[in-house]
Amino acid sequence: MIEESCNQSLIRIGQELTKLNRFNSGRQIYVLAKVLEIISMAQSSFNKKGDLQLQGISSYEYNKLQEAKNYIEANFHSIKRIQEIAYQINLPINSLQHLFKICEGQTLNEYLKNYRLKYAWNHINEGKTTISDIVYRIGLTSRSYFSKIFKNKYGYYPSKLLEMNSIPDKTKD
Repeated sequence: MIEESCNQSLIRIGQELTKLNRFNSGRQIYVLAKVLEIISMAQSSFNKKGDLQLQGISSYEYNKLQEAKNYIEANFHSIKRIQEIAYQINLPINSLQHLFKICEGQTLNEYLKNYRLKYAWNHINEGKTTISDIVYRIGLTSRSYFSKIFKNKYGYYPSKLLEMNSIPDKTKD
């Protein structure tokens, strides 16, 4: 199987790289660490595909899942209903929801919500925008709902994160 040979090759390359003792600069060590990180992620991806096959997920379904995740990444700010995602990738909504539950361990709605919250966290953490702007960017309409789900996920309100990054927000939660 191609995946097995790729997996074995990645492991071999990783083992060869870890044997190199000629790294004397911080930059070279950093590059080695990043190469090992990439190899680890690739190996994890191959292992996940194997695990999915054991769970009865076909390559076609796995590819549809990836299409859905790519669609969410590109359009999360404008998605109003999850049926839109299923329509875009040409897969019945029940099948798509089942794939997300099995493969991602969360519902499609949870995945979309968590993706939006991660985006919000990253942009609030930069401290260069307001909470209201983030709410608009992630496709929500209620600032209070956003603050509530943000606090449920991260343990504090987005305004607190913004405050910790010392950029005052003109409006409060």
